[in-house]
Amino acid sequence: MSDTNATTSTPARELAGDSPERVVSAYLEAFYAGHFDIARRLVADDLSLKGPFVQVDSADALFASAKPLQQIVKGHRPIRQ
Repeated sequence: MSDTNATTSTPARELAGDSPERVVSAYLEAFYAGHFDIARRLVADDLSLKGPFVQVDSADALFASAKPLQQIVKGHRPIRQ
C-alpha cells in the first residue's frame, strides 16, 4: 500500500480477506506513523509475543508496552517483502 492516508483510514475488517503481506504492511505503516489505535485493530486480541525486549500474551499488553515508543517512532522501510 503506497498511500499512507488510505492505510490509516482502512478499517481492519476491510483488510480481513487480503493477503498477509497487505495486512502486515498496513499494520507497520500505522504503527510507525504513530497511529497505534489503527495498528491495534489489525492485531488479534490473543496475540502472544516473546521478543528480546518484551513478552506479552495479549494485543492490549503489547500496545501498553509500546506506548512510550509513540513519541519516538519515525517510520519504517521494508527491505524485502
